[in-house]
Amino acid sequence: MKIAEMKFRLDFASPVYVDVFPAFALRSVLGLNLKRMHCVSHNTLCPECPFVATCAYAYMFESILPKGNDVLPGRDRASHPFRIEGPVLLGQTISQLEFGFQLFGRGVEYVPHVIYAFRIAGEKGLFRSRTPFEVHAFTGRGIPLDNGAKINLNRLEIRELTASEEVNLSQRYYLVECRTPVRFKTRGRYSFEFSARDFFEACRRRVETLFALYGDEKDKVQWDSSSRMGDSHVEIADRKLQWCDFTRYSSRQESVMKLGGVLGSFFIGGEAPENNWNMLEICASVGIGKNTSFGLGALEVREVSHGK
Repeated sequence: MKIAEMKFRLDFASPVYVDVFPAFALRSVLGLNLKRMHCVSHNTLCPECPFVATCAYAYMFESILPKGNDVLPGRDRASHPFRIEGPVLLGQTISQLEFGFQLFGRGVEYVPHVIYAFRIAGEKGLFRSRTPFEVHAFTGRGIPLDNGAKINLNRLEIRELTASEEVNLSQRYYLVECRTPVRFKTRGRYSFEFSARDFFEACRRRVETLFALYGDEKDKVQWDSSSRMGDSHVEIADRKLQWCDFTRYSSRQESVMKLGGVLGSFFIGGEAPENNWNMLEICASVGIGKNTSFGLGALEVREVSHGK
């Protein structure tokens, strides 16, 4: 699966108080300005619009699935082809804001649209104070993409993620840090009391879905996780997790909502199929669980010795 990774720096016109999780505000202004930039049929719902196949807003934010799709049966919306990764800065006053942005699969074609949408957003401002800002875009390695008003797309770094289907058992140990709230359901509910197998299952869902939707030629990475984990023995240790809720206003539902998950760290290790460890490492790159486009689900993963 192709992935384009960028870094952004917003320089505010004056110090600004962060009154909401920054990724929520960034996602909101991105969607608003992409729609303003591209929508030419304002009175038509996206699924019925004749321009839906070529519209950047519809592709990124509506992510419409055809009926009877075999990737997410019963659903008419896909996981979005982008991800925001930003810091948790609630209650702080800042002059700059740095965050990461990823686009998957065909989404890499929309890099200029994203940069220009954030530039337009800078004129209107961010957070409740609507403080204006200037946008600076960089590659994942920090090389500037800006050249005045132009964008140096030849500098853009696009890499490929490859999912392993190797099922041989291997023994590994990892320190996993949840940098932004991680949320996925275990036996029908959200909880921080998940097992190692629950966590691997969340990794599997994320990887399978992304590769099926946005992988080259719609590659599908599928394996029977339960049977392949049958002879494995993995455990979570030193669980230092707490539940954290962030509040956001949903303009679509016209109400204040809570989005939360677990923050903190834990060790996971033991003997498991190689593809499960590979999925964990991929999720360190693309996030895990629900609402990754809202900035949730960011992981930092580091392999450690048995003795930690």
